[in-house]
Amino acid sequence: MRVIGSALSRSRYRSHPAPSPEAPASPVTALHRAYRTVASLTVGALALASGASAQTADPRAWMGRDEIVAAFVGQQLAGIYPSSVPWREHVRPDGTTTYREGGAQREGRWWMRGDQFCFSYALPQSGGCFQVVAVGRNCYELYAVGRGGAEPPPPNAQRHWNGRMWREDVPATCEEEPLV
Repeated sequence: MRVIGSALSRSRYRSHPAPSPEAPASPVTALHRAYRTVASLTVGALALASGASAQTADPRAWMGRDEIVAAFVGQQLAGIYPSSVPWREHVRPDGTTTYREGGAQREGRWWMRGDQFCFSYALPQSGGCFQVVAVGRNCYELYAVGRGGAEPPPPNAQRHWNGRMWREDVPATCEEEPLV
């Protein structure tokens, strides 16, 4: 049987009044607040740190100039276009390149324009500049940049790449699950 308004029910379920702002907090309350503050700061710091590391470790971010040069210069590359046509290219440190597609071979030049990997070849006039994104340990996608400097699609716009490539010195990883 429940007795409403009895002294027993009032004392058992009554909440403790909040201390007034002027009243000094008890040592237990102050300690509890300090723990809550430290816990909140720790959680906030961890969230910021994990967010920062997630941004810097984003595998779909555009590669920078130094990353591109380190990964591809002096390497024999192989690749495929979205149309499934395969190609190979030797990128030399002296700025020259040899491109092979089917039975054709073309000599050309490569250079960096900011973070864009650029190529030009002798007749027929062809080439272009590309932004590169790593999608695996040895799998890279190329996104063409327009002559007017138009930005390519974001690196997470899958299947909008103009070419996919890998270094031939290590096994290609393009058939593995993407890093994202």
